[in-house]
Amino acid sequence: MYLIAEFRDQAAAAEAIRLVREQGASDADLDVFSEEPVEFWRGVLDRPSHMSFAAVVAAVVFGAAATGFVA
Repeated sequence: MYLIAEFRDQAAAAEAIRLVREQGASDADLDVFSEEPVEFWRGVLDRPSHMSFAAVVAAVVFGAAATGFVA
């Protein structure tokens, strides 16, 4: 099932997330997209982020590739 919605403020989005979770959706089932960073308060959408790990791995791979090309 897919559900797409637009919200003008953070509180409305947090309430929608709460209601969808009450219907049985887990945090892993939900994706939030925004043009600007949105930081929900604790308990709204608790799940670990792997973006810092991905950024570090990409930087190491890119740095190694650039060094290899120069050498």
